Amino acid sequence: MPSPSVAADHHYVYTASIADGTVYRGRLGAKTLEPFLPGGQEGRTQAAGIKTTGNRLLVAGAFTGRFFVYTNTGKLVSSYTVPHASTPTLVNDETVAPTGTHTSLIPSAPLSTGSRPSR
Repeated sequence: MPSPSVAADHHYVYTASIADGTVYRGRLGAKTLEPFLPGGQEGRTQAAGIKTTGNRLLVAGAFTGRFFVYTNTGKLVSSYTVPHASTPTLVNDETVAPTGTHTSLIPSAPLSTGSRPSR
């Protein structure tokens, strides 16, 4: 079951499954999307919001409270759990600041390898 969130870059369109975390990708203009990042990979068992920025794909982990950053080739750059989440937390969306950081609910992190949210 894909999420209602859809993102696109210059080559592909993306959506994701809140049911199992699969991220789907297809060429712009294609009639179907294919699994790009299998559900469960890197602990991504749900996905809600999805965005592209530069060569990065940002995936909000829905009710897992997690957030994932991938390259546009599917390599994991960073993942983390939203800090201070003592109860189940919905990570539904993200935004990219002019400085190149992304924000998901509370935390923000640079879009580079090994990034961690700032507090």
